[in-house]
Amino acid sequence: MIIEDTSYQSSCAEEFIPTELEIGEKDQIISWAEDLVKKNHAGIPPVDVERLAIRVGIKEIRKANISVDGILLPTQEGFVLTINENSHPTRQRFTCAHEIAHTYFEPLHCELRVANTQDTAMIKTCNGNLEHLCDIAATHILMPDQMFKQAALKFGVSIEAINHLADMFQTSIRATAIRFVETSREPTVLIFSQVYDKPDSSPKLRVRWSAQRRRSSSSNSYYIPPFVSIGDDSKIYQAYKTEGIYKGFENFDIGNLKGAYYTESKSFGSDNNKYLISLIFVEAQTKRLF
Repeated sequence: MIIEDTSYQSSCAEEFIPTELEIGEKDQIISWAEDLVKKNHAGIPPVDVERLAIRVGIKEIRKANISVDGILLPTQEGFVLTINENSHPTRQRFTCAHEIAHTYFEPLHCELRVANTQDTAMIKTCNGNLEHLCDIAATHILMPDQMFKQAALKFGVSIEAINHLADMFQTSIRATAIRFVETSREPTVLIFSQVYDKPDSSPKLRVRWSAQRRRSSSSNSYYIPPFVSIGDDSKIYQAYKTEGIYKGFENFDIGNLKGAYYTESKSFGSDNNKYLISLIFVEAQTKRLF
């Protein structure tokens, strides 16, 4: 059973609270990203981000041993994009898509990122809202709505589908899981958990962040507070400790998510990078899916 641990508070909690954005700004960048793919890609995943980069004025893409994910610099001929060669391939694709989005906001006129040495902290000349908008655009470039929904229909609503879709779109498990829930035809809550230390206590599996898909604006919205501990007797915890997938009902009492819900959970990664993804089907009628 997962129970809220109200005794634990952390200043890091703000890290997991999405930045507030103007609705108009978000809608515009999503529309631009979707239209960019529609006009320049055949409609079959994975999206060719390097082809899109050329279309928006990125004349050269380099890969090098740099201290950041990517550096986009304007030249007289167009943008030059340098991507961290040490990043995972899916991260490199996301970086490319993120920098493509920057060209929408600052076409050839803004110093986007500067790093003098490997040990120098990144100097950001653009604000947090802009970075978050570029992340949103990158998500829609790599996993556009129509293409992603059509692909998801082939696999059904399950934890296995996330694995298949990540392979198909060449995206990370985490990003694919969020997109899967956002576009799901069934109201679903996604919980992402990792092992964290708690002061004066042994490390425990704790909720890091959550995402959800509601049927409509009038449907229930579930608040899952970060750093809630997951009990060792939980079936979800057992999924973290094994390589298999847990499928069944789990009791929840966290935030305003209370009761027994059909849940699917699977661990990903290894060692210090290991994490757990849980899909919680929050309407009783979703039982018919299984």
